[in-house]
Amino acid sequence: MSEYQTDQRKQLLEKAATLFMTIGIKSVSMDDIAKQLGISKKTIYQYVENKNDLLSSVIHDFTHRYISELNSKRSVASNAIEEMHLIGKHITGHLRDISNATMHDLQKYYRKEWEIIQDLHKKDLFKIIKENLERGQKEGLYRLNLHSEIIAKMYVESSFIIVNENIFPLKIFTREDLIKEFLEYHIHGVVTDKGHKILKQQNT
Repeated sequence: MSEYQTDQRKQLLEKAATLFMTIGIKSVSMDDIAKQLGISKKTIYQYVENKNDLLSSVIHDFTHRYISELNSKRSVASNAIEEMHLIGKHITGHLRDISNATMHDLQKYYRKEWEIIQDLHKKDLFKIIKENLERGQKEGLYRLNLHSEIIAKMYVESSFIIVNENIFPLKIFTREDLIKEFLEYHIHGVVTDKGHKILKQQNT
C-alpha cells in the first residue's frame, strides 16, 4: 500500500469512527461516509468489503489507539492508586464520546463486532489491571493476600455491567457516575491502610 493509500485509509477509518460514534451505526450509510470524505463508494471498497468490514476495521483501529493512549497516561502515574484514577478518567472520556445510539446498535444489531470489542477489552484491560494490582502490592498500597489474576478477571467482567442499559439505564445514571463508583468500589476493596491514606489524600 502506497503512502497516499495509507493516508486515505486512515482518513476513512477516522471519519467512519466519528460518524458511527456520534450518530449511531445503523443511521450511517456508506454513501454518507463517501460524501463526508468527498470520495466515491468505489474508492471506499478498495479498502473494505462492506459496512461490517469497515466497522470491524474501525473497532480494531480505535482499540489500538485507545490502549496505546491509556498506556502512555499510566506511565506518568506516581503510584498504583493514581494510575487507577488515570485509567478511570481515560475510560470515562472515551465512553463520553460514544452516543447511546451507537451502544444500542452494537449490542442489538452488530453482535459480532460487539463481541470483538469485548474480546479486545478483556485481553488488554485484564493485562493493565493485573499489572496495576501487582504494582500496588510492590508499593505496599494493595493487600499482599489478594490474587491479582482473579481480581483482574473480576474487574474486567464486571466492567461490562456499566454499559448494560438493562441494569443501569442512562435515563437514570450517567456513565461518569457509574465509572466513578465502580472504580472507588474496586480500589477500596484492595487497598492497605497505607493505600487508604493515599486514597484519602487524592480524593481531597
